[in-house]
Amino acid sequence: DYFGEPTAMYFAFAGMYCRSMLYPAVLSIFVEALHRLRVYPQWMLDHQDTVFGDSTNSNLYILPYSVFLAVWAIMLLEGWKRREWELKFMWGSEGFEKDEKPRPSFDGVPEENLLTGAVTLVYGNMKGRMCKLMLSLSLTAALMALNVVLLFQAIGLSNKESMLEQTTQLASENGTAIGNETALGNEMAFGNSTWVIVERTGIEYVDKNYYKLLAAFLNLFIIVVFGGLYQSLAEKLTDWENHRTQTEWDDALTVKSFLFQFVNNYFTLFYVALFRQFRNPFGPAQPCQQSSCMDDITKQLAIIFCGKIFLAKIADTARPFIKRYRSEER
Repeated sequence: DYFGEPTAMYFAFAGMYCRSMLYPAVLSIFVEALHRLRVYPQWMLDHQDTVFGDSTNSNLYILPYSVFLAVWAIMLLEGWKRREWELKFMWGSEGFEKDEKPRPSFDGVPEENLLTGAVTLVYGNMKGRMCKLMLSLSLTAALMALNVVLLFQAIGLSNKESMLEQTTQLASENGTAIGNETALGNEMAFGNSTWVIVERTGIEYVDKNYYKLLAAFLNLFIIVVFGGLYQSLAEKLTDWENHRTQTEWDDALTVKSFLFQFVNNYFTLFYVALFRQFRNPFGPAQPCQQSSCMDDITKQLAIIFCGKIFLAKIADTARPFIKRYRSEER
């Protein structure tokens, strides 16, 4: 009771979500193992060209696994709805929002209830409130657009290696390659374009995937920095919007945070998986080096999610020491 029903609801959902994740986790390991061992039923091999085109490295179990994930997500949501109503009945929190009191910081107009005579605060100037909501959403949309532009620049780095290899090959075939030793590495000119190839690290995997790894780390930096900055800004915008109850305040913050964080965290993955091979609004098309983009998505996911977990653990560990240091200074 000390933390309140919202916190209890959060941990109830987190527990149910973690337990339900066991099924797709085990199945994903099984599917990846079958793919690595090249164990496929004959009917999948017969329809490989129809479903995956000319790709020879695609996991043929991806399609049925995706169908399973869609069904699993629907069952999870429906199961949580049932569990949520059970908890509301047990804790006596049904109809909580109808009798919720205004927030202490709510700037409203007092109004008397004609039936009960009770005085409560209500919204005053609705036009002004709507203008605040529109300005807040407009600022969020503008920051989302800026974030997308920066993410596109990170995506462009992942295709740099293949562009350099193609340029090097064309230059050598036409006899126009000029090798110059520079401080950054080997510079090669071809036509009106100049490419700089960085010096190799000596680690074969890093050298082979240098630009892909660099793009993934740049993407991680953008996600962490923009995510943290916008979260602080979203809370200030929500306070500025002047919501009447804590539930309205939480809902408004959730909407803004979801919209921005979804674009910030998952735009790159959706773009690489679905649209990268077709068009790029900031330049020419940047198709994957292979017929499948799974390799690029795998590297992005591994670096982003592992990097976010690692940075979060560092922040959680350092936060108490920083607070103690500040308190000692005061």
